[in-house]
Amino acid sequence: SPRMGKDQAAINLVVESKRKFGIGSVVLDVIDERKGHRGMGDAIRDHLPPEDVVDIDTGNFDYAVYFGLQGLSKSIGNMRIAAGRIASEIVNFLIADKDMDNYRTREYLRELAKATFGDIYAMKRFLTDAKYREYLLTELKKLGLSSTLLIDYHNMTGKQVGKQDQIAAPILVRLNELLSDEYLKPMFCQTPNMKFSFEQLMKEGKVVIIRIPNVKVSELATKTLMHWLTLVIFSTKMLMNGEGKPTWLILNEPHQYLTSGFEHLAKRLLVEGPKKHIAPVFIIHNLKQLQSISSGFVDILMSSSLSWHIFKNTNINVYKTLKEYLEPTFTPEVAMSGTKAFHYIASWLDNAGEYQEPFMMKAADMVERRYETLDNSFLTQRHIRMYGRPVKDILEELEGYQKMEGL
Repeated sequence: SPRMGKDQAAINLVVESKRKFGIGSVVLDVIDERKGHRGMGDAIRDHLPPEDVVDIDTGNFDYAVYFGLQGLSKSIGNMRIAAGRIASEIVNFLIADKDMDNYRTREYLRELAKATFGDIYAMKRFLTDAKYREYLLTELKKLGLSSTLLIDYHNMTGKQVGKQDQIAAPILVRLNELLSDEYLKPMFCQTPNMKFSFEQLMKEGKVVIIRIPNVKVSELATKTLMHWLTLVIFSTKMLMNGEGKPTWLILNEPHQYLTSGFEHLAKRLLVEGPKKHIAPVFIIHNLKQLQSISSGFVDILMSSSLSWHIFKNTNINVYKTLKEYLEPTFTPEVAMSGTKAFHYIASWLDNAGEYQEPFMMKAADMVERRYETLDNSFLTQRHIRMYGRPVKDILEELEGYQKMEGL
């Protein structure tokens, strides 16, 4: 139930992991509560040394950080292979399950993503600006990455222009969902900016907080950014192949941003992530919140060999759903009674992947009662400027492109 300590448990996990074991975290905070240290972002930020924390406030609308996939090129080392890998991720991100059978759209989208190394705005420019197409195709030829499909698209003239429009239309619809949103546009439309690197920060075991102001931006924007960030973090960590520190990925209240695309990605994260030293932490009130959106995601949670922390809940069905993890030590009724005093029940896996007997656990005190509370609020102001670009400059740059293209 709300206010039973789930967020505090996640805060403790992140802070203790970093202080005692050097384990880093990426905290995707869509709640972004800033009322004292009940809020996850502030509590974590102010109870770690400032050099251990990177705090990106995407709710600062004057600056925007570029969260791109271009960093994968460095990890892979071969531009051709990197372009293919990036393209696969872009296709999965932009094409919904219901469109999987649209082969032509997928084919062109894949080639576009390869050609631009996943630069969303460059993909739109290619489809709409002949001069840019000519420039990009020349550059690709120099790199040995020419695409016959894209060359044929560029050379369509006369009566073929109608076919060109038919090819471009479904892709532009998807791209414009990102590029027309005033919150997302500066992030996705700026020139790729490698100041911010998840790879470097995860290697160093930093605690990275990404604040997403879901009450100020659209539901679609929140869902899109959460899906994208998780994709970039997961892809980056997979290619690091265990290099650097382990990473917790904190995903709070996933029912607020779960989509079919994110569900597919989360399944991959659950199955493949721990092998590469990235472990997701899902914080939820009730499995039914997810079930109403996707029964498939709940099924994968229940079968993915997770460790469970079960907190006080007023609904007996929560305990009944998790009965197989509680018994024989606790019946659902005993578990419900036992969690009333701000305790929780831990059901943990051992190294062999077998569940240990569940046990009652008293939650640790809130971090401010155990550690000195620092005023690290300057990090929130500093890092968005350090890693981002002024939105004013980005929009002026875009306006210049659009004038050249006659859009």
